[in-house]
Amino acid sequence: MKRRRSLLLCIAILAIVGSIWSYVLITAPPQETLDQREHDVASQLKCLVCQGESVADSPALLSQQMRAIIRQQLQSGKSDQEVMAYTDWPAAWRGAPALLRPARVAYPGKRRVTRGRRSYSRRDG
Repeated sequence: MKRRRSLLLCIAILAIVGSIWSYVLITAPPQETLDQREHDVASQLKCLVCQGESVADSPALLSQQMRAIIRQQLQSGKSDQEVMAYTDWPAAWRGAPALLRPARVAYPGKRRVTRGRRSYSRRDG
């Protein structure tokens, strides 16, 4: 009788511990490693040497240096957006945007006026 009771108690404790452990594993998002974060940020930045390649995919020396800067910035505790804002400095060298997929910007002063079959572009003053 005592053996059966202790066995049931052990099974109950294991079931409780197992359910708590599985709940923690399911609800907690997986932590990204530093390498994954570096690759994510570098894949959004354009290589200034290679045409159409990201910093993550480019073998150029400048891209290697930019990846090292990205890693240093991430290790210092900066967010991905802060690192991307910091790595905009090479864009000033060439005058080109450093983002591989730049955000779309609306031009607020411009609207399209359509008269008949012709359409005109007019600036609001």
